[in-house]
Amino acid sequence: MLSDKEDSNKVNHLNQLSVAYWYTSPDTAFHLSENALALSEKIKFEKGVAVSLNNIGVVNYLQGNFKEAMNYFLKTI
Repeated sequence: MLSDKEDSNKVNHLNQLSVAYWYTSPDTAFHLSENALALSEKIKFEKGVAVSLNNIGVVNYLQGNFKEAMNYFLKTI
């Protein structure tokens, strides 16, 4: 995954890895989703942007940051 080219596959891998860390290491999940978001925006991968924003929203929700979670969920739309 770390050796992936900077394309949609890398974004998808980062987002999948983020989901795997939601419950065990939310800080890592958040960091992975932020990286996926930045790369998605850089390569103009709209689906990647939406999934990354959703993942960040879920991490915030699971940590009890409901207002912040809702902000990210609304950005996903």
